[in-house]
Amino acid sequence: MYRRLFRLAPGPLASRLYSTGKPSVPSYYALFPKTFPNGAPPAGPYKAIPARDLKLEYYNLQRDHHPDRNNSSSSNGQEEAGTSSGGSSTADSSANISVAYRTLLDPLRRAQHILATRGFDPLAEDNTSTTDQQHDEDNTDMLMAVMMTKEAIYDATTAAELVDIQRETAEQVDELVDALDAAFKADDLAKASKLVTRLSYWDGITKQLNEKLGELEPSE
Repeated sequence: MYRRLFRLAPGPLASRLYSTGKPSVPSYYALFPKTFPNGAPPAGPYKAIPARDLKLEYYNLQRDHHPDRNNSSSSNGQEEAGTSSGGSSTADSSANISVAYRTLLDPLRRAQHILATRGFDPLAEDNTSTTDQQHDEDNTDMLMAVMMTKEAIYDATTAAELVDIQRETAEQVDELVDALDAAFKADDLAKASKLVTRLSYWDGITKQLNEKLGELEPSE
């Protein structure tokens, strides 16, 4: 997936992107060195993302790598050579920057990406061989809570019925993000992987809530 998304022309952007020890999984943090001078966790942040700084650097990168700007500056050389590969590569770069920006803004996708750059499969249910009883019991309790919440959302007939579910879901997400922040700071990737699995369930509930609220909103 990451190989397919990142097809950058050689240059400063590509060298920054592949600056990690695992070139097959590029670091999105490396695309924004002004926002993340320390890179990804554990040295850089997971939770405390400076959204305003990130947006500014994103806009600057898009300006520098926008296809129209690069096409105009290299059109003469391309016409002489009879090729338009420059436009294609800059368009890819612009799209890749957008993917990186959106990923870093989202807590779940950001955590999955951090794990992927460290060799953990972000889509795996569990990246450890630990099968301790407490972990199994915690997972069972969490899955039961998720199932009950999904059923309550499905059965709701008014938006008012979803208020408490919204609050409880937001609290669950906040707690998991805090726990992930601590795990990444401690460089405990096994724990972070388990937490990402949990966060993915509650992220799904958040999406289900938003869809249900859209259905229940009175039509104008």
